[in-house]
Amino acid sequence: MTRILIVDDEEIERIALQKIIETEITEVEVIGQAENGRQAIEMAEQYQPDLILMDIKMPGIDGLGAIEAIQKKHDQITFIIVSSYDTFDYARQALRLGVKDYLVKPSPKDDIVSTIHKVIHEIEQKKREEKDWNKVQEQIQFLMPILETDLVTQLLFDHVHEVHLQESMDILGIQTTDLFYTMVLFYSPKKGIVEGPNMDEFYLTLKRKFSQHGKGWIGAMSGSQIPIICFWDKTQGSYRLQASLLARALLQLAQHYPAIQLFVGIGGVYKSFDELKHSYHEALLASVELELPAKFCFYEDLVNKSEQSAQILLRIEKQILEEIRTGNWEEVTQQVLFLIQYFQKEQKSVLEAQQRIHELFLVIFRILEEMGFHLEKPYFSTQISHYQQLRTEATCKIENISKSILALKHYSETDVAQKIKQYIVQNSATDISLEMIAEKVNLSPYYISKLFKDEFDISYIDFLTQCRIQKAKDLIWQGKLSLKEVAYEVGYRDPNYFSRVFKKTCGVSPTQYKNKLLNRNEG
Repeated sequence: MTRILIVDDEEIERIALQKIIETEITEVEVIGQAENGRQAIEMAEQYQPDLILMDIKMPGIDGLGAIEAIQKKHDQITFIIVSSYDTFDYARQALRLGVKDYLVKPSPKDDIVSTIHKVIHEIEQKKREEKDWNKVQEQIQFLMPILETDLVTQLLFDHVHEVHLQESMDILGIQTTDLFYTMVLFYSPKKGIVEGPNMDEFYLTLKRKFSQHGKGWIGAMSGSQIPIICFWDKTQGSYRLQASLLARALLQLAQHYPAIQLFVGIGGVYKSFDELKHSYHEALLASVELELPAKFCFYEDLVNKSEQSAQILLRIEKQILEEIRTGNWEEVTQQVLFLIQYFQKEQKSVLEAQQRIHELFLVIFRILEEMGFHLEKPYFSTQISHYQQLRTEATCKIENISKSILALKHYSETDVAQKIKQYIVQNSATDISLEMIAEKVNLSPYYISKLFKDEFDISYIDFLTQCRIQKAKDLIWQGKLSLKEVAYEVGYRDPNYFSRVFKKTCGVSPTQYKNKLLNRNEG
């Protein structure tokens, strides 16, 4: 209902105008009458009307002065001037103040009614748009944490649609300098602690702490670790300084959660989102020794403080993690055997080689856990006495790991992938995320991301986009909804973003597509 205030120094004019409004116009309420500008300002403050019908010539503060004073505090109030003074100067000032219309007294009743009807329609339209906008903002605020973890999953384990990435960054309010690095926060229960902390509460506290000390995105908790994509701001100091301060700030959480112990591995800096997985693997390798006193370690320190031969070993280990990510177990075996051969060639003791291979298996175990594969930790059962035994045991362990993963994948992989696909098709118009899908199928978001890509040769976000755009094309063809309504109907909360995605996918904008259909039908 539109609330109206009538302002005029002539009582008979106020009464007549109110009678016309209440008799001829529905869904309105005249909340009061003011006889001068000062009273109008006071009543506007008290009653917050939607529309004020304002006379110009009044004693004291005139109508234009009252409008200017009211607008300073209440810019949402709309004005119609009702005056017997039809002069260019008044009209120009009224336009400058954003007055919606100008009625000259005396005006025919039909003119008064049609003018007020028109302005009320504009007010209601504006209210609907503001309501839609507020709803969108509420949804965005609700979805931001989901969007953030979803994006980390895709960047580290999948491919992100270019338009989707930029829109996500816009929504999250992130400005980058195109320099990124990855941290991995490891958490584990302290020995002897029976009851652990509330990890949901810990995760929320971590996010608050990170927002105070860093810029970037925090991934989901999975496999006792939390991946964090950090943005390096050159204006705030060196990468090492920023990363060290951030790591120390996050490690302070251990003071509030004494039941868990924390460690932070820090990967190197890269210029492209496509390279972030390398930084992630470096962060994993930097976390081999979780008992280090500092409780955080840079991958570059492992490289810089090592001999040339040790640097070669680190590169081999990094390559092994890359192959695990793609599921190339034959190459993993070859690289591990090459690593053992390198130790033997460098005449390292077999005990030292066993320890290094054991540490590598622990890192492999962590990355597999994050991908959704929960396996037994790969400990060596006995002390290795010679290199041939080490090669045999290592090969056997890799074979057992690969068999276990294949068994898990074949158990229900196709069924799960189909379920995920069906869920996306049925719910494409809602706010879907990897986290939501993961809960539905009870699997890790990292695993289902890779599973979907492997099964259908398309990332889940690209498939979701295809579903939405196809539905949008169908709705445009039906011609019952505006393009803005189509955007909302298929799951996009921002019509401008919908337009960009549509053009990226179809080669033409939604408007151009609609015009093509209209021209085809007319022809």
